[in-house]
Amino acid sequence: MKPLIFGKWHFWQGVGGFLLSNEETKELKSFATIDGAVNFLFFADKEAARYINKTAKG
Repeated sequence: MKPLIFGKWHFWQGVGGFLLSNEETKELKSFATIDGAVNFLFFADKEAARYINKTAKG
């Protein structure tokens, strides 16, 4: 999977799961599934969550 960037959010697949980075606050979160990352992001930035969900799942 290619890394995805939407605004301040960077999303990519790591060795043990999926990583989501907020480039403004320099926070890095790790998730076991794409759905976990999208669910977390939905509360922070709905547009970014929709973009990542649509793009990552094809």
